[in-house]
Amino acid sequence: IVNHYMQQPMELPTKYINLTPLLSLDECLENLQKTNDSSLTVIGTADPHYDEGKVQLLVKHEVCIIPKANHSLDIEGNAMESLDNLKRIVEKIRVYLA
Repeated sequence: IVNHYMQQPMELPTKYINLTPLLSLDECLENLQKTNDSSLTVIGTADPHYDEGKVQLLVKHEVCIIPKANHSLDIEGNAMESLDNLKRIVEKIRVYLA
């Protein structure tokens, strides 16, 4: 959804938050690279769409990589670590939007 709106012209400065973007889809990666808008991108290393090389291409974006997190940003089998990561993500979003 965010991928679509990032391609639309906006009248006001816009900030986007990309939670677990589908970097394995070329169109999504290309659109993220093309945008001039501010963006926070959050993705886990256990997400099937995570690719370190593709993440490094997102030079215009603030990127938050969550070790061991899947596409739901959960750490499988570790509820406490998942909750701690979600707290960190919410704080990142708060700071980004401030």
